[in-house]
Amino acid sequence: MSAELLKGVQDAGLAEALERHRGGEPVDELLARFLKARGGDKTKALAMLKEDLEWREKNSVHLVRTYSSRDVLEVDKFPNGKQKHDEIFRHGFLGYDKQGRPIVYKWYNKNYIIPFAEGLDAEVLARYNTWMVERLSALMDDRGQWIIIIDLDDYSVRMAGSGNLRYCKSIADVDAKHYPERLGRIFIINAPSLFTLAWRIIASWLDPVTRAKVSLLGHKAWRQPMGEIMDLDL
Repeated sequence: MSAELLKGVQDAGLAEALERHRGGEPVDELLARFLKARGGDKTKALAMLKEDLEWREKNSVHLVRTYSSRDVLEVDKFPNGKQKHDEIFRHGFLGYDKQGRPIVYKWYNKNYIIPFAEGLDAEVLARYNTWMVERLSALMDDRGQWIIIIDLDDYSVRMAGSGNLRYCKSIADVDAKHYPERLGRIFIINAPSLFTLAWRIIASWLDPVTRAKVSLLGHKAWRQPMGEIMDLDL
């Protein structure tokens, strides 16, 4: 079935694009990811893969991982943007879980209200998310899955405004269309009851497989389930 999918890519004139954007991932593994994401339906998998490669070509996504965060946040145009961004969005690589999957941690300040500074609108922040994902892919040599921890300890109901929801919808769409089968788990931790309404909206955008990978956990309730797959002393 992978051979048929590869032939479809070649017939569409996208073989060079496939080579340019696959990074360190073997072709058969890449094709298998797209097939799995579409339940083994090669027609749907080919359509998904073609859309992905066209998006990557149009946006030169293979180069995004070579940029610095300053480039992505356009510090030359908006010199105060990165400092503000880093103050209210703390994030980074924590290490690996017990299966060797990389773990990324994200903490949002209650003032993470889009747009929160000149030049930092939903479009720019979505582009920053793609940059983070591409850097993470490079760290993994473009193979395997990752773990995401989202810490809502400082959550405010104002964070469920239209700008933030547009941002969430944008990154959910990009991740689903262009990074199939990359997500291992998402842990949303320290989630207050105020987040329930926003989560219902966000969850409606996710396919059932992705929703099943998300654990919404309140204060301290995250220790046991997260401890099963990772060292909590990371």
